[in-house]
Formats: sequence, C-alpha cells, structure tokens
Amino acid sequence: MDSDSIINRLHILNAVLEYDRGRPVRYHMPGHKGGAGIPENLWNTLIRADVTEIPGMDNLYRPQDFIARALERCSEIFGTVQTFFSVNGSTAGIHAAMEAIAGDRKEIIMSRDCHKAVYNQVILGGYTPYYVPVGFDPKTLTPSLATPSDIADAMDKTGCKTVIITGVNYYGMVADIQGIAREVHKRSGILIVDEAHGAHFKFSKSLPDSAIDCGADIVIQSAHKTLPVINQGAYIHVASHRADPEKINTALSMIQTSSPSYIIMGLLEYAALYLHTYGDVLYNKLCKDIDALAASVSGENDIHIKSDICIHAVDKDKTRILLDAYRAGFTGYRLENRLRQEHNIAVEAVDLYNCTLIAAACDPAWYFDRLYEALKNGAIADTKSEPKAYGILSIPDTVLLPCEAVRKESKNKKPDEAIGSVARRALIPYPPGIPLIVPGERITKEAVEYIKAVINEGGFIEGIEEEDGNIYINVVK
Repeated sequence: MDSDSIINRLHILNAVLEYDRGRPVRYHMPGHKGGAGIPENLWNTLIRADVTEIPGMDNLYRPQDFIARALERCSEIFGTVQTFFSVNGSTAGIHAAMEAIAGDRKEIIMSRDCHKAVYNQVILGGYTPYYVPVGFDPKTLTPSLATPSDIADAMDKTGCKTVIITGVNYYGMVADIQGIAREVHKRSGILIVDEAHGAHFKFSKSLPDSAIDCGADIVIQSAHKTLPVINQGAYIHVASHRADPEKINTALSMIQTSSPSYIIMGLLEYAALYLHTYGDVLYNKLCKDIDALAASVSGENDIHIKSDICIHAVDKDKTRILLDAYRAGFTGYRLENRLRQEHNIAVEAVDLYNCTLIAAACDPAWYFDRLYEALKNGAIADTKSEPKAYGILSIPDTVLLPCEAVRKESKNKKPDEAIGSVARRALIPYPPGIPLIVPGERITKEAVEYIKAVINEGGFIEGIEEEDGNIYINVVK
C-alpha cells in the first residue's frame, strides 16, 4: 500500500512539519526545541518505547520496578520527600494536589494570577475560592505577585488552610515563596506552588531558587515548558511531610489517563538526570549569553530586553527573555508579528506591552544570532503604538460560585451589552491563561475594554465566541 498518498493528505502533521521545515527560531515551549535537546539516538528510538502496562512494564500508579527506580532517582535529584510523574501536564498535578489537600471543606485560597487549570478544578470540584489580588508594576509593565501579607490576611479572614499560588509567572518573576510558606505554616496550612515555568531552577546557581527549597509543601512543574521533554510531561513534588504522598498518588491515578505514556515518563527521567549532570554549566553559559545579548542591544534604536523585577518579586529568571515592545513603539502583538514575518522568530507569549521568549539550555547558537539581528536597530515602529496602561483589572463581584454559574442556562451578548451581566464562561487571554473574568462574576466595563483592545491587536481571548464578524460573551440568562 502507498502510505505516502495518505500522508500527503494529513492536515495536522503536514501543517506542523511545514512549520518545522521553515527552520523557525523557536523561543517557545516545548523545551526540547524541536528535538535539539534530545540526543538523536534517543529521539530515533522513542516511538518503539510506546508500550503499555503489559507484564514486565511496571505501572505508573503502583510502581514496583523500573518506574519506581526512576521516580526514586528524580526524588533524589530534586531533593523531595517524593516525586511523581504527570503524563497529562501540570494540569493533572494541580488537580491532584488540590483534591488531595483541600479535603471535604472544598475551599481554597488562590492568587488571582493562577492558571486556568486551578480555576477549572475549582469548577469541577465545587470549591469556594478566596482570591488574593495581584497588582501591576507600571515600571516593568507586568503583573505583580501575591505577597506574604496578602496570604496571611486571606487565611485570617477565611480560616481556610489550603493555599495555591503561582510561584514564577510567565514573565519569569518569582514570588516570595519563603515568606508565603512561613505565613501559611504559622497558620497550620499547606502551600501548593504552581512552578510550571520553573522546572529548570533546581539545576543551576544562576537561576532562582526552586519553591522546593523555599518551604512549599507541594510543587508542580511543567517539565515540557523548559526542559528537553515533550508536551504533557510534568513533575509533582511532595516537598514536605505535611502532605501525604499516597493521597497525591491516589488522586493522580483517578485524574490521569489509565494508559500513561512511557515516552513521556522516559523523557522526564532523562531530563532530570541530564540536567543534574550538566545543568549548572549549561545554564551558567545561557545566562551569560543572555546578559551579553541584553547589553549589546541597549542603544537608543534597539529593542531592549527588560531586566528589572516587578513589585513584590524577589528574583527573575534570566532565561525568560522579556522584550520591551512598549518602549520601542509597538504593542506586543505588533512586535511579535514583525519578529515572525521579518526574522522567522516564534515567541512564546505576547501582551499589549511585551513579547516573552523562552530560552532553553539546548538552544542552537544561531538562535541568538538571529535574535540579535532582529533587536539591533529594530525599534522603529511604522506607527507608534501607545496602548492604554490597563494594568491588572480589579476582581469583579462574585454573584454565583463558578461551579454554579457553568450549570446555568445562558445566552450570548455583544461585549458592551454584556457589562453588568454574570459570566457563564471564563474569559481568558491565552497565553498566559489567567482569567480576566471567572464564571459567576459580574462583567465589568474595564474588562470589556481590555478584551476589545486585545482582540483589536490580534490577540486571543478564550471564552469569546465569534459569528459573522462579531464577538460575543456567554452570560447567565
């Protein structure tokens, strides 16, 4: 049979392979960067490792043989009480941690900048969420982070003992985990940290401290974001004895697929061992190269790389390259378009003010050369953009619990007509996947203005519906 005739008609594979044939500069996840971070002899054998739990192949949820040894090795490398593998991304780890820790009370304190995975578990599990607001730094034009005092106030007001926060955000800004953990533990609580963007922190002194070493009880890391691991590979670390590993494992076995990928598991072990062995050297070099790049594009007409940390951050991940679109006269969306169209540079995320690039230890040297060419003398926008500094929007009034709102009958309204209505679906700029409006909240004028600004610039808002050139918001009837 002629398989080529079939292959030539495949939509998905042909589209992504066409992207790869264009040799893009991949400043985006996954962290293996098109296979550059995985040895060729390993890469070529991966498909043969796609097996299932036949006799002799061990079981992820009750490991007794080679999976157990791999998990023990990773636990030793990361310095944890116990480490688990997620083959369904950080999402599964977050859901399992919340289910295991929140218990029957079904309530949780969460920073407002949590990823949509946290909000989805709030809905699925019927939780009552208590939000901790995050601010906006007008100097870096990035969101700020939750503070120890914010968390302490929320625990004192609600009596809730389960806390989940974003440890490092999309911009590489790192929260004061030590201070937050101290306040949580002072009140006999348990701290879950979504460190999805910090799986590499443990491997070099040039990088911020991992939440594992800062007092967190459970830490979830998306290995596929920054390490040589394919999509959906993540670690769930039990970092203290306050959390029960068996409860985490039980929750994972219910939430994750019953047919876990041995390819993903194998790469999770590979990435941990490889970077434990060579990571300090690799990341030291990467951080020095980024410093040199930032210094070389510091002229008046260059597109600058931001180095400042935002308000309430204690550190910044240097491997997260943050381009100052606003200062260059662009919006982030217009700068992304120029980088892609003129220099074949694919970035991870954009907003009205910034372009965010993910650099990895395995990036080819020519990536830096191409980026230098794009940034040097590149800050001449065709028409200067001065987007309104929206900052972080205030938390809207909650009318219904999220789990209640999604079960209500609904109707669609145009954005301006939806102001004052109760949202049935979350409205989420993606990336970074942080909701502007959560189901059950009253839709505000400032949220609608921000949504329209993002869409007008070519951005994407999850939860918006489009029909006949118009956009609509789904609201409770």
